[in-house]
Amino acid sequence: MLTHQLTPYLLEAMELFAEGVPASFIDNAAKEFGMPMGPIELADKVGLDICLSVANNLSESQNIVVPETLVKWVEQGRLGIKTQQGFYTYKNGHAIKHQQRYHGLSSKQVSDRLMFRLFNEAVACLEEKVVANEDYLDAGIIFGTGFAPPWVDQCII
Repeated sequence: MLTHQLTPYLLEAMELFAEGVPASFIDNAAKEFGMPMGPIELADKVGLDICLSVANNLSESQNIVVPETLVKWVEQGRLGIKTQQGFYTYKNGHAIKHQQRYHGLSSKQVSDRLMFRLFNEAVACLEEKVVANEDYLDAGIIFGTGFAPPWVDQCII
């Protein structure tokens, strides 16, 4: 279930990045929403090679388009924190985040795109009986992805 929900969320972040939204802006929008970590930093921590493998495996069944940047970076050995280079550059295990001026989408528009992608996949998991009920869905996404729990006025279903 988590792979079905988390991968489209991460890929939406990569799509925003490809559209010119800075990585740190995407991560900050997710954290402002209540996520413990932004999706760009999460992808770097998981490993871009792992993200690519999962995206390739899900691409047919979920009609997912794998971002060209992801494919290119993996081919170049740019795998995230484990190679010290991904969306961010790393030094001693810490991301070096450059604050860039950005005058495009608002933080809310970015977080809406990220979260709606996550919500749509969550509902699909429920409808396709990947998960038995709403409580299991909420528990899976809260404990599995660190989603902001419902008691902070943000719930999935």
